[in-house]
Amino acid sequence: MQLTNQSIKSIFLSDFDVNIVKDLQQKSARDNFEFDSIINNISKQIYRLNILDNRYKDIFNSSKKLMPNTLNGCKFILSESMKSCSLVDYVPTVTFVKKDNEFDYQNSDAMKISKLLSKKDVEITAREIAENIAKNIPYNELIQILDISNTGFINIKLKTIYVTSICRDIIIHGVNPPHLKSQRVIVDFSSPNIAKEMHVGHLRSTIIGESICRIFEFVGFDVLRVSHTGDWGTQFGMLIAHLEDKYPDYDKETPPISDLQQFYKESKKRFDDDEVFKKRARLKVVSLQTGTDEKVKKAWESICEISRRDFQLIYSQLNISVTERGESFY
Repeated sequence: MQLTNQSIKSIFLSDFDVNIVKDLQQKSARDNFEFDSIINNISKQIYRLNILDNRYKDIFNSSKKLMPNTLNGCKFILSESMKSCSLVDYVPTVTFVKKDNEFDYQNSDAMKISKLLSKKDVEITAREIAENIAKNIPYNELIQILDISNTGFINIKLKTIYVTSICRDIIIHGVNPPHLKSQRVIVDFSSPNIAKEMHVGHLRSTIIGESICRIFEFVGFDVLRVSHTGDWGTQFGMLIAHLEDKYPDYDKETPPISDLQQFYKESKKRFDDDEVFKKRARLKVVSLQTGTDEKVKKAWESICEISRRDFQLIYSQLNISVTERGESFY
């Protein structure tokens, strides 16, 4: 609630017994004790607190759609203290405390400031600077404890009630994304090879890529998932030639290939051991790339479709939907 100058006196008086107020007024008259001056001073302090409160709301993104930025809040509080210490242009740095469970954040600016001042022949220790900064910390809703180390580090512990309120909001409303300008993002991941099983590298790329996509979507980006598959090249010559020999009716019905990896190994062995087969396989590659033989194209499409079905089994388990853009697309 914002406090106005007009309401301060009534609020102040409501917190005290009427007799105490009368005693203060009598003391004011007897000892030249300026009762109204006290009210005016309180008014100034509350006015300053209201300004700080409004500034905190800006820093912490108090809109219900956004999460508070605690790190920036701590920086702002320290910067206000530094202004009181005549360090107006100094921008404080705040880092997470990784090893110490007692404190949450840490500031090491006192040591840097001490070195800067020593170059100007002003001798003051980092600890003394840190103590001055801590002493001038304004009232705030974040910081509960400031601990000064001998070397000048300022260790910051957050208020329990603040941390509790953030955790409660996350539990009730979930984690809200930061406000970012929407962008079109393309993520290329997974990218397995046709006629081969996905190996651990493909699986790793698939999981990391999908995770990146979901993060982008969480912050409101328009994401296009692309898998650049290896569906073109000389290996298809031996696969097509082997398909023609093993399943001569492939152009009429889908070949019943249950293990495409084994099928690939069989065609590779023939390619390495049989010179006649190798020559025929190379001719199939030429026919595929020139587009002169529809049966060769049909064989290639059948092999690609069998691979896609195998890939989709893994994508379905991971709840991933990706747009395939093979080498043949380009």
